[in-house]
Amino acid sequence: RLESTPPDALDMIACEGEALWRLQTPKLPISVNGSGDLVAALFFFHWLRTGSAAEALASAGSAVYAVVAATAEAGARELEIVAAQDEIVSPSRRFVPERI
Repeated sequence: RLESTPPDALDMIACEGEALWRLQTPKLPISVNGSGDLVAALFFFHWLRTGSAAEALASAGSAVYAVVAATAEAGARELEIVAAQDEIVSPSRRFVPERI
């Protein structure tokens, strides 16, 4: 969390060489187990696919936000990965990282 991060937001940070990227998403009213594992898996997949930390951060962060939002909406305690599988492939809301 950076000093400039608003209280209603979360930051994801990625470093690539000299570049430091921040992806900011709204904070959701839920805390679930496994979201970090999902971030790691999706970030690695997208980084291998594109070779870009910024693109991997955008794709992984957008997908994880969508899955956690679906989980909150369902009132579930476990990540709604199957129910939100289309959001993993093509998130309906895309967050764009900024270079910091």
